[in-house]
Amino acid sequence: EAAAADVKELEAHLSSLRAAIAGNPDLVIKGKASANSAELSALLRESVDGWRKLAADQGIKLMPNDPTAFGFYRYIHNQGTSPKRDFQKVDQQRQIIDFIVRQLAESRPAGSPLLIESVDREPVETYIVIPEGRPGAGTFGPDSEAPRNETDEFAPARTFARNGLVETLSFRVRFVGYTPTLRTFVNKIRNSGRPLAVTTIDV
Repeated sequence: EAAAADVKELEAHLSSLRAAIAGNPDLVIKGKASANSAELSALLRESVDGWRKLAADQGIKLMPNDPTAFGFYRYIHNQGTSPKRDFQKVDQQRQIIDFIVRQLAESRPAGSPLLIESVDREPVETYIVIPEGRPGAGTFGPDSEAPRNETDEFAPARTFARNGLVETLSFRVRFVGYTPTLRTFVNKIRNSGRPLAVTTIDV
């Protein structure tokens, strides 16, 4: 009975930790559970076009010869391709990137220059169960033997993910601007109330 009580107490503590990490459930950005490959392909293209238009309308610059595809280069630049699995998670990434891009656009002081070099994401729909004999065996992650040729995908060096406990998605935003834009952007993310964390800033 004592052991069972201990297990119950630990489970309750684990649930409270998850709730603390997740924050307000009303502010969690979730992907569409009903998303499928064709629908998601259309949503990705519509979103990328929308973000590029947002930048143009607000005088925000993108790289002139190869403007960012905001993490979805592999689909935007390869006509007829679309995610083959993990549709809800990829749609969740799309919605989080929308939030990030809009926060960055709103962080720029009036008249201040801003160039978005790229917005990068983890290509979670390509992840595999790491086989025995490799670092991280048994966990879900990038295939170290697969070719990496996409310009806006990355494997995070730092993450809060804990197998079976905390699930995370990582993003990287690279831009050129003045310090007030960076300061405001970081503060807007931190104070948004959403389960988002800034883990690394390189300047």
